[in-house]
Amino acid sequence: MQVDSMKQWMRNWIGGIRQVVSLLRKSAELHGIKAKFQGLLYLSIQRDDKAGRLIARWIAPFHEAWLRPTDGLISIQVEFFGNSRCLYLRKGNFADYRVAGELMDGVYHPPDFIPKVIYDCGANIGIFSLYAATRFPSAKLVCFEPDKNNLALLRKNLLANDVPADIREAGVWGKKCLLYYHPGRNSIEGITNEEPSPFPIPVENLEINATDTWVKMDVEGAEYQVLPILMRSQPLPRYLSIELHFFHTKGREIVDLLRASGYQLNGFLNQECVCAVFDAELAPSITSGPFAAS
Repeated sequence: MQVDSMKQWMRNWIGGIRQVVSLLRKSAELHGIKAKFQGLLYLSIQRDDKAGRLIARWIAPFHEAWLRPTDGLISIQVEFFGNSRCLYLRKGNFADYRVAGELMDGVYHPPDFIPKVIYDCGANIGIFSLYAATRFPSAKLVCFEPDKNNLALLRKNLLANDVPADIREAGVWGKKCLLYYHPGRNSIEGITNEEPSPFPIPVENLEINATDTWVKMDVEGAEYQVLPILMRSQPLPRYLSIELHFFHTKGREIVDLLRASGYQLNGFLNQECVCAVFDAELAPSITSGPFAAS
C-alpha cells in the first residue's frame, strides 16, 4: 500500500513539474521581460491546474505592486501574427487575465480561408477581436457584448489599435428579448436564461448573411439556445470557434448537432471537461452545395 502511495506521489510530482515547465516555455516565447512575467501569470490563471494556481499565488502580488495603472488599467504589448498590439486590462481583474492567457496559450485557431465577416459573440474586452482582425484585416468585424464595463474597454482596445468594428450592445440569443445572467463560482459556471436576476442582458438574434464567415462564441451557456437555431438557418457559417460551457453534462448534444449539420470538429473534447474549446469547419461539400451563398 505504501509503495502504491509513493508511486502516486511521484506521478503527481512529475506531472506538476511538467506543468510548470510548460508554462515557463510558453511565457518565454513572449518578447521582453515584462511581457514574459505578465504572460506567465495570465497563462497560469487560464490553465487553472495545480501548478498554475501555485504560480499565480506567488506572482500576482508582485504583478499588482509592480504595475502603475492609469485609471485602473494596465497596458501590455502582445504580438499577433507578427504584429504588435496594445492591450488594456483592468488591474487585479483575473477574468481579464484569464482571457489574455487564452490567446497567449493558442486556444483559438484561425481558419485557412479569408472570411468576409467575423462575428465575435461575447466580445468581452476585445482580445479575440484584436487577434482576429490582425489576422484578417479586410474582414468586417461585428462584436456582440452586453456588459457596459466590458464595452468601454472593448472600444478602448479597438480604438488604440485602429480596428473598426460594428459593436452591438447586446448578447446573442434565438430572438430579440431581455435575458438574465446568473453568476456561478466562476465565469465558466455562470448561466444565462430568461429567469430574472439582478443582471439583465439585452440580446439579439444572430443572423448570418454569407457562408465565408468566422463566428466565435463564448456566451455563458447561451450557445445551447443559439446554435440549434443557427443550424436551422441558411447560409451556415463556414467556421466556428466555440467555448462550450457545461460540456461534461450536456455538451454531446451540441457536438452531435454540429456533426449532423456537416461540420468537422477540431479541439480538446474530453467528456469530463466543464468547458471545452474547439473549432468547427463546414465540410467543402456543404459550402459549395445548393445552399451556399457569397
